[in-house]
Amino acid sequence: MNTPDNNRKITTSPTPKTDHSRFTFWKKIGAFSMVLAIAGFAVAVYFGKMYYQTEDGLNELIIEHTQMAEELQFNNIRLSELEFAFSISADPNYQKIGLIGLQIQPTASLSVWWNEQSEATFLMVNNLTPLPDDKDYQLWATIDGQFVDMGILADRDQGSFLKMKDIPKASAFSITIEPKGGRPDPTIDQLCASGIVG
Repeated sequence: MNTPDNNRKITTSPTPKTDHSRFTFWKKIGAFSMVLAIAGFAVAVYFGKMYYQTEDGLNELIIEHTQMAEELQFNNIRLSELEFAFSISADPNYQKIGLIGLQIQPTASLSVWWNEQSEATFLMVNNLTPLPDDKDYQLWATIDGQFVDMGILADRDQGSFLKMKDIPKASAFSITIEPKGGRPDPTIDQLCASGIVG
C-alpha cells in the first residue's frame, strides 16, 4: 500500500567530498621538501669534508714547500762556502796546513788555511767524530811554544768551512776536545788532531 509517505523518494544529502587531489599534492610537496633537505644536508657534509681535506692538503703542501725552501737555502749557503773555500785554496797567499788525527781520534782530518800577511785563518772540516752535547772542538795555534785560542768549531759537519780568529804567526795548529764553550787553555790529553806550519 502506497501511502503518500511511502511514495516519497528518499534522497540522502551528498556527503561532502574531500579533495584527495589537493591532499596528495601537499603530501608530495612535503615529501619532496624532506628529500631536498636530506640531499642538502648530505651535500653540505660532503663539501665540508672536502673543504677540510683540501685545507689539510694545502697545509701539507705549505709545510713541504717551506722544508724545500730551507733545504735550498742550506744548499746555497754550502755552495757559497765551497766557492769561497775554492777561492781561498787557489790564493797563493794562503798556506794549507793539514791536521791529522792523533791517538784519541785517529780518523780526524781537517785543513787550516792561513794567510800570514792578512792573518786570516779558515778551517775546513774533512772528518770529525760527533761529540756529546756537553763537549766542543776547539782550535789552537802554537806561537813561541804557547797555545793560543783560535775559537770553537761552530759547525762540525764534514765539508764545513769556518772563519776562525786571525793570528799573526804560528808554528802549528791543533784541535782539542773541551767542555762546552771551550777553555782558555787546552786540555792536552784531549788533543785529537795536529799539523805543523811549513
